[in-house]
Amino acid sequence: MFSSSLRTTTSSTVRLNVYDLHQANAFVEAMGFGLYHSGVEIDGREYVFGSGQGIGDVPPRTAPNAVFRASIDMGSYDGGARGARAIDDLAASFPNGATTSSARTATTSPTRSSSRS
Repeated sequence: MFSSSLRTTTSSTVRLNVYDLHQANAFVEAMGFGLYHSGVEIDGREYVFGSGQGIGDVPPRTAPNAVFRASIDMGSYDGGARGARAIDDLAASFPNGATTSSARTATTSPTRSSSRS
């Protein structure tokens, strides 16, 4: 008989965190646009990209110079720490790609259902 070994995997929730970059978003969002920043949160780290700063990470929902707007649940990731290492390795491929403590990008207006904190 073959013995089976149990393989345990840790699943991490993946969230898209969206931030307002300008207070005018409260008025122009109804028209379908605004200035936003976003970051992807996996396993307690939020990954962001900033022009001139490359890929970096910040504590979740705390992007500097931005106001947290919503968190959108994107599903789960079963790769464990392997994924974090892959993102860290990818950071070196971008200009100024060393891990940074802040970054800002613009995204389109969030249209999916979301939850605010």
